[in-house]
Amino acid sequence: MKVRFVASDEAGGGRLRSFWPAAELRRRGHDAEASTEWPEDADVVVVHRPLDPETLEQVRLYRAAGVRVLVDEDDDLRSVPPENRNFHRWFTPERREVHERAIAEADGLIVSTDRLAEVYGPLAREVHVCRNHLPAFVGRLRPMRSRHDQAFRVGWAGVVKTHRQDLEWLAQAGARPFDGAILSQVGDPRAGRCLPHFGIETFPFQETPEGLYRLMARADVGIVPLLPCAFNVAKSWLKALEYMSVGVPVVATDLPEQRRLIRHGTDGFLASDPFDFAEHVQTLRRDPDLRQEMALRARRRAAELAIEVHGWAWEDALGLTRALDPSVRVPLMAGGA
Repeated sequence: MKVRFVASDEAGGGRLRSFWPAAELRRRGHDAEASTEWPEDADVVVVHRPLDPETLEQVRLYRAAGVRVLVDEDDDLRSVPPENRNFHRWFTPERREVHERAIAEADGLIVSTDRLAEVYGPLAREVHVCRNHLPAFVGRLRPMRSRHDQAFRVGWAGVVKTHRQDLEWLAQAGARPFDGAILSQVGDPRAGRCLPHFGIETFPFQETPEGLYRLMARADVGIVPLLPCAFNVAKSWLKALEYMSVGVPVVATDLPEQRRLIRHGTDGFLASDPFDFAEHVQTLRRDPDLRQEMALRARRRAAELAIEVHGWAWEDALGLTRALDPSVRVPLMAGGA
C-alpha cells in the first residue's frame, strides 16, 4: 500500500506530522513518503491542515479516484484566543469553512490529542489519535554549551506571535521565575519583551532539528507556559516532550496533555497559576541535585515515547498491518543529562 503524506511545510508541523511519521513507517517496512506536493500515485493520502480551496478540491479529486484521504490536524482552530490577533487576521471565516469541509469530506481524521478528537470528531467519518512523538536521535544530541558554563538557564522556544497570550500569562508572576537566571530563548528574540528577566541569550530559528534541540538542551529548566483556555486545553505535549527528550526537566501549565506526559515532582512540575509556576522554577534553581535527578528521569520518560516505539499508532490509523513489534524500544539515552 502506497502511503503519501502531504505536508503543510518542510519544517515545524510538516516535519512532525508528515516527514517523521513517513520515515518511521518506512523503517517498519511500509511504502511511505512525505512531500509538500500532492503525489502522482497513492493508495492513502494524509494531508496536514488543509486551509485553502485548492487543497479541498484535491481532497475531492483523490477520493473520486478511489484514494483514501485522511486529514491531519494538531490544533483547535475554533478556539484561538482573541489575544492572538495575528492568527485571527490570517485564519479567515473562509479558511475555517474550507478546513472543516475538508475534514467532513475526507475518509477520516487524525489528531494529536483526545480533546481535538472531541472538537472535530463530530465532523469526521472516523477519528484516530496519533500523538506527537520525536525520533530517538533527539535524545542522543549533546547541548551547545561549555562544560565550564555554570550559569542557570531557563529555556523557552517558540514564536511570540502565536504564544504572546501564554507569555503574558506567566508575566503576571513578575521577575520571580527568572530571578538569578538567564532566559535562553530559541526562535524569537521578542520573547524577552514579554517576560521579566535579569539576563538573556537569544538564538535564531534553526533550519535543522539537530540545531534546534542542541540549543534547547542548553537550558537547565524548560518552561512551557500555557494560558488556561480552550485552545491550550487541546494543545499537545510537544514542547515539554522536546525539552525532556534532551534531558531538561520541565515546568508546564497543568493542562490535560501536559498532565499525561509529566509526572509531577518526578520528571518535571505542573503549575496551576503563574506564581506556582515561578516557585517550581526557583525550586529547581536552588536544588541542583533535584535538577539532575529530574533531568535523568525526564530523558527516560521521553525514551518511552519515541516515535520508533509508537509508530504502531500511525499503522493503525492508516489501516496498515503492523510491521514491527510495538513493544520494541529504541535506545534514546546517551550519557548523562
